[in-house]
Amino acid sequence: MARPSKLGLYPSESTGDVLADFMARVMCEPMSGCWLWIGDATARGYGRFRRALAHRASFELFKGRIPDGLVVDHKCKTLCCVNPAHLEAVSQGENVRRGDAAKKKKDFCKNGHQLTQRRTGVGQRICLECSREAGRRYRAKQRQQ
Repeated sequence: MARPSKLGLYPSESTGDVLADFMARVMCEPMSGCWLWIGDATARGYGRFRRALAHRASFELFKGRIPDGLVVDHKCKTLCCVNPAHLEAVSQGENVRRGDAAKKKKDFCKNGHQLTQRRTGVGQRICLECSREAGRRYRAKQRQQ
């Protein structure tokens, strides 16, 4: 049995009203085909629509209820994308595997430095330059104390 919808439909609202309200917060990006959510967002970058995450709301509005035991994965890996063609219901394990695969393809850190092949204890690649800068900041702070 599917979970109940979190879209918060009110008795006076039709699905068309909810869809119009949803699409008013979407901007289409022609190069990638992503529908970028321009409404409210979480700190991690996922869109929020009413009481639900926007990508989950999109899945329910365009494809139907999310089956029990499954989560909605962004095939495009753009967290604010709500294009139903870019969304797929998968198991949590598959979602994690897909996310890990995307991280392994990453060649540069968030500051633009090239990542090394050296790995940390948890199996993540590290940026030597950012690591060195953090060490310098730490040592400078220790000297000031």
